[in-house]
Amino acid sequence: AIMAEKGEINSYYDYKILDLDNSVKTLAIRFNKVFPDFVVYAKKTNYEGDLLDKSSYLKMFDDCEYVFNKNWGVNFHGKTYRSLVLDIEKVKKADLHIEGFLSSEEK
Repeated sequence: AIMAEKGEINSYYDYKILDLDNSVKTLAIRFNKVFPDFVVYAKKTNYEGDLLDKSSYLKMFDDCEYVFNKNWGVNFHGKTYRSLVLDIEKVKKADLHIEGFLSSEEK
């Protein structure tokens, strides 16, 4: 979310808000594209959290109740990419900071 706030990733190529048919509001993130940028950003900013490898994050997503789907085909401007899709309400209930992603809706 911080990377989205700072323009390191953008809502045109890297993530988007989706309203699914069952009225679940979700956040789709092109994880495979964004993850290398996150690693660079984490090193550049001296990220203090645990920095795992990509496969470890993907395994961790299996245990997160806010992950709607970790490999969902999402259309980004005419092309479909596998994306990590998060249930926004459940993410908020887990008290995770995602405002940087959501602010793109207001632009």
